[in-house]
Amino acid sequence: MLQEREFERVGGGQSISVDVRVLAATNRDLNGAIAAGTFRQDLFYRLNGISDSDTTLCERRDDIPILLEYFIERYAKKARQENQDDK
Repeated sequence: MLQEREFERVGGGQSISVDVRVLAATNRDLNGAIAAGTFRQDLFYRLNGISDSDTTLCERRDDIPILLEYFIERYAKKARQENQDDK
């Protein structure tokens, strides 16, 4: 799905196109894990679009209010939709 941008449901007969973004975070040394054989190199290649391994969120405190605002609005919108569906 990450590479081809489509998938087939289990038991399905047609492909479904998707447009997704995957955000992955870890504190593991993935290059070391690849060398040790505990992480797949092809998956690392597909996930490694943009890497910001030098700075943590703790070091980018200015980003926290921006992220907080984004997630509050996102989940408030979802809650409003669910509330409308319940009526």
